[in-house]
Amino acid sequence: MSDQPHNGVGRLRLKVWLWISVAALVVIVLAIVLLILPSLIITKSLVPNVVATYIFFVLGLVALCVYACVTWLRRQFPYDWVICGVIAVLLAFGTVSVLHEREPPQVLLLSVEILIMLVLLLLFGSYQLPNWPTIAQLLIGWYLFAVLASFIVVMVFQYMTDTLCAIKVAMHFALWEVAFPVVVFQAQVISGFWDNVPPLLDKPLCSVMLVLDFLACYAFLACVDDIATFIGYFGKASSQKFFMRLME
Repeated sequence: MSDQPHNGVGRLRLKVWLWISVAALVVIVLAIVLLILPSLIITKSLVPNVVATYIFFVLGLVALCVYACVTWLRRQFPYDWVICGVIAVLLAFGTVSVLHEREPPQVLLLSVEILIMLVLLLLFGSYQLPNWPTIAQLLIGWYLFAVLASFIVVMVFQYMTDTLCAIKVAMHFALWEVAFPVVVFQAQVISGFWDNVPPLLDKPLCSVMLVLDFLACYAFLACVDDIATFIGYFGKASSQKFFMRLME
């Protein structure tokens, strides 16, 4: 971070980051356990469950919107943490309900990838170059990351013989290219780089947003196989001719 810990703003920023990171990590670990749990119950397939998905997501998103819009509710300690914890758990249950069960190693592998990338992006967003406009650092960093990711994807398609596997790799990089400005912007706001004070009173809400980032990324990556299969099938010449005949 650009401010040193002995500085008042620096100490506040560090305190805010510690609270937000620890709270978000606790819920993320709980979400990972919930994602693993369906595969361990062999007596009956619990997911996906459409009804449960609608219930959990509607309740979670409505509660999140109400909480974010009602200022006095966000200032009621410790109820703010309790409410945000409930919201995060509802969204986690919704994510579990909408996805097919996966083996624990697969869940852990995706979770590790997401956590590593989120940490890297948050670290980038929590540091500000001296005399650099915040928006400029965000856009230039995004551009450089997009160039690097695109170069890697081109190399993957160039040297990987399995087209389907190459598409899967490309989908991973596409996700992080889209997530880069969102996560970095959140980190900059938490750090107080947008002419704001680090959100000491809104720590629970910031934690929920980081949990939401994790869940959204996991939901996308969990569906990469299906997306890649569709793209690979649609990219075949025979498939394109078939769809053209249907459209005629």
